[in-house]
Amino acid sequence: MSLNKVILFFLVSALFSSCASAKITEPPAFDYPNPLDTFFQKNPGGHFPIIIQRGMNTDPSVSAAGYLFYVSDVQGSPDIWMRQLRTTVNVPVVEQEAVQNSPAISQDGQHLAYVSYDRDASGDILLTKINPERIAYDVMRGNAIPNHSASSFSVSDYISEQFSESRDGCAGDAGELDPVFSADRRTLFYASDRCQRTVFRLWSLKLNESG
Repeated sequence: MSLNKVILFFLVSALFSSCASAKITEPPAFDYPNPLDTFFQKNPGGHFPIIIQRGMNTDPSVSAAGYLFYVSDVQGSPDIWMRQLRTTVNVPVVEQEAVQNSPAISQDGQHLAYVSYDRDASGDILLTKINPERIAYDVMRGNAIPNHSASSFSVSDYISEQFSESRDGCAGDAGELDPVFSADRRTLFYASDRCQRTVFRLWSLKLNESG
């Protein structure tokens, strides 16, 4: 083996060795209780900013594991974003050209409900399965993040089907807004003007694993 080939062999070996040993740089972690205590001691009655990006940031909902879901129009139309509260991971998870709002994350962090105005100006509730831990993992490694709009199931379409043969004025299109999960994720509560248009009442829908 020539000297040049020997040198090339060691250079390639060193390159692969360094790549194999490279570590993923984790984002800064936050210990919120300590800075919060310090902040409120110095600013009694003040507010501690969690989301400070540009635009309107509204409608917060947080899971038991500390994943905050909210609405932001920083990219134009309002989209659903996720923030991992113990790190700087902050990313859109549901994106559409139409307005979306009112995200509701189940306490176990596995299901996300939200309102979309894509097909109905009165508002439809959509539901999707989600994995916040996997999303945070992919963000830190530069992997592509799925747009959960494509995997969302229309709860409003299902509700309309259940009332399709109603004779008491409850059939047809209606607005469904403001979803929220019960603590055990088995029930979805929401507001709807079904049965009396423009008059919103609170409704509940039992959920199961199949739909």
